[in-house]
Amino acid sequence: MNYLIISSSLNKQSRSRVLARYARSIFSQSGKKVAFIDLQDYDLPFCDGGPSFDHPQVRELQRQIQSADAILVAAPVYNYGLNAASKNLLDLTVSSWEEKIIGLMLSGGGRNSYMAGMGFLNSLMFNARCLIIPRFVYALEEEIGETEIRSFEIKQRVSELVQTAIRFAERLKSD
Repeated sequence: MNYLIISSSLNKQSRSRVLARYARSIFSQSGKKVAFIDLQDYDLPFCDGGPSFDHPQVRELQRQIQSADAILVAAPVYNYGLNAASKNLLDLTVSSWEEKIIGLMLSGGGRNSYMAGMGFLNSLMFNARCLIIPRFVYALEEEIGETEIRSFEIKQRVSELVQTAIRFAERLKSD
């Protein structure tokens, strides 16, 4: 199985990146190899519907996404939606996401944004025919420190998300 985590925050003190790193540790504890993409390490063009698709870094991301069986996306929530880097990545690579298992880990500043990922997930579900893991992680600012998750409940939810991604991927591959 090929597992992938995408950290889409461009903020150096990203709390969603803390979620992504914790998920990576759960994959490792489970004996699974997981690739890790941090969008902060990429200088992606804005999707223009044309030449941006041929950018070398876009091609590399398309390849990594295409080779994954299950993908967990960690993203910050800004103004009741995922950050622009997440949307831009999806626009640049959407054909690579087809029929993947997708999980979501979000960090936000307020409780009212917990459904912010639905537009992103709907696009993946309807446009790329992805299988969406029905439980996702939404963590508040106070539940995550600069380097670690403070909340036992959030740690447990990340662990459950990783285990569900593994279970779905293995069961679907066996068919």
